[in-house]
Amino acid sequence: MTPKQHHFGVATLIFVAVLAALIGSITAIAISNWQNRHPNTLKGQKLELIDISGNSRAVLSTNTDGGVDFALLDKGGRKRAILGLKDNGESIFQVVNEEGNSGIFVAVNRKGESSLVAIDPSTSRSIAIKGKTDEVGM
Repeated sequence: MTPKQHHFGVATLIFVAVLAALIGSITAIAISNWQNRHPNTLKGQKLELIDISGNSRAVLSTNTDGGVDFALLDKGGRKRAILGLKDNGESIFQVVNEEGNSGIFVAVNRKGESSLVAIDPSTSRSIAIKGKTDEVGM
């Protein structure tokens, strides 16, 4: 290796080291600034709560249609209670049995029209109530 090649190699190594340090510093500053602006914020599209065995027991997530769901799951991972807000403005609450059959379903749309349906999954008998919130004094 000639002295010129050696000098070029050392200069390249120094340049790469300085560039890496600069990129690392910029990244550290950006992360620090983000943490300072949002110190108590956890962001993401899905938050999953697991039990001691690692099984999902609750999920808070956004949907592809723009809605948001909060679901409570049984030990088998099946949704048993769901609280949701759909993209069209409808709010829902649903409780289901182990087979996924609805037991109670409550919905309110953006017009204030609401419905409550209670179903006995073993007999399929149900009762349904529908109306507007202004009709019941709300």
